[in-house]
Amino acid sequence: MSCHNIGRGMASVTEVVIDLYERKKIGKMAAKEIVAACGKGVHWCDGNESEAMESVIEAGYCGLCFKKTENLSSVYENDLKPPYRYNVLDAYRKNVLHDYLCPECRQKVLDKYMKEYKTLS
Repeated sequence: MSCHNIGRGMASVTEVVIDLYERKKIGKMAAKEIVAACGKGVHWCDGNESEAMESVIEAGYCGLCFKKTENLSSVYENDLKPPYRYNVLDAYRKNVLHDYLCPECRQKVLDKYMKEYKTLS
């Protein structure tokens, strides 16, 4: 059983980070690093990263480029069959905050994965 309290607690921190970023009190890189730390912080108590990222996704920030958009979609919603569907972010794992991406980043990730996937096949 996972701990939802730590996810909600980290979400409250990411909410403040988004507010500070939007008011230009902190820069993009600082915002991304703090949000990433909140995502990793849930692992101290068997939490869910998705809960910590909820306010970031709701605010419309891409998990890769951190651009604000109304057109976020999960990179995992694709035509690939499991387990390949869930491997598409592997090349970006270090830099991605969550799996909801803007259309440009989503296409970039899928194109890169399909190119690598074809060379592995």
